[in-house]
Amino acid sequence: MQIERDAKEQWMACQKETDKSWLYGVTCKDGVVVGLDWSNNHLDGSLPEVIAGLSHLKLLNLSKNLLSGSIPESLSQLTSLVQIQFGTNSLSGSIPPTMGNMSQLTLLYLEENNLTGTLPTQLGLLTNLKALSLFNNELEGKIPFELSDLTNLNSLFLDNNKLKGNVPYNLFISFHEIIDLRFKGNSDLTGTIPSFLKSMTNLSRLYLDGCQFTGSLPTEIGYLTSLTQLHLHKNDLEGSLPSELGSLKLVEELWLDNNRFRDGIPTELGMLTKMESLFLYRNELGTQNNNGVMVGIPTEIGLLFSSLKVLHLNANRIRGTIPTQLGLLTRLETLELDTNTLEGTVPDDLGTLSKLKEFTLFENRLTGIVPDSVCDLTDQTLQSGVLEKLATDCELECDCCTCF
Repeated sequence: MQIERDAKEQWMACQKETDKSWLYGVTCKDGVVVGLDWSNNHLDGSLPEVIAGLSHLKLLNLSKNLLSGSIPESLSQLTSLVQIQFGTNSLSGSIPPTMGNMSQLTLLYLEENNLTGTLPTQLGLLTNLKALSLFNNELEGKIPFELSDLTNLNSLFLDNNKLKGNVPYNLFISFHEIIDLRFKGNSDLTGTIPSFLKSMTNLSRLYLDGCQFTGSLPTEIGYLTSLTQLHLHKNDLEGSLPSELGSLKLVEELWLDNNRFRDGIPTELGMLTKMESLFLYRNELGTQNNNGVMVGIPTEIGLLFSSLKVLHLNANRIRGTIPTQLGLLTRLETLELDTNTLEGTVPDDLGTLSKLKEFTLFENRLTGIVPDSVCDLTDQTLQSGVLEKLATDCELECDCCTCF
């Protein structure tokens, strides 16, 4: 269905006596149109210029349609607009700099389109903005310094674009109200994670994965005690994991894989009793620490028995034995310990992991026999038999394993 170009009279057709319109999705107040919500309606074609005639409009929601073409410059005439939602369409072209004139905006959703060009510096004029969503477009260039003026932001989604260069440090200083911050999937986005991110104490979700962040993870990360999801994987971070991670008591997802962290797994991670998934794979956590000691899997991981479902420690050069305390993780569904230098035998205690679906042990130095209690987890005739993948080295004696 196409938005009719000659429909202006219909959109403005509010019954002054009742403040009602006969047109679906139209909201009236004091005899004028203040809201258009035609989301998820199979609308196609371009955004008509006639919308600019709705001078009292406060809400404009055309998300989840098939709209194409560019965002008209005339839209910026709607200075009363509070919310714009154009997400999940096929809009193209650049974001008009004149949108910076829409000073009443609190919500601007343009995600999942085909928008190109750079982020206009004029977006920094939208100081009432609480939510800015631009993810899954083709936006490029640097993140403007001016965005740091958006001090009321609760959420900023710039993920999966083509942004590059250093993230302005002022963003981490200015966003005191930010709850959800996402830069992920911008493979040319660079910089370090600054210590002054500690001012973002309301932050619940931080997605910086799939970029080119370098340097270490600052100890000040421990100030972000509202964090529930911390995604820093697929960067070039290095150094030791700070023990202050143990202060993130609400964290459910800690994804730090595919970096160059070393010097062991902090025992303080055992304090994160709400954590459901811990991804540390493809780091160098088994390399020798500052005391010259080769480090292994801390027994404190067993303290996560009430929450942990996914544990990936593979490809880390971890040495030592498999702690029997891992058998306490009775909610565990995935346990990946492969591609390390683990020694000794497979503990019988792991047979208590009745919800385990995937267990990998190959490319280690383990010896002996895989216990019957673990093999029983693969027996579909037993109540506990849910283990679908048990992968080990062929040197281990095992009748139920796939060996490599």
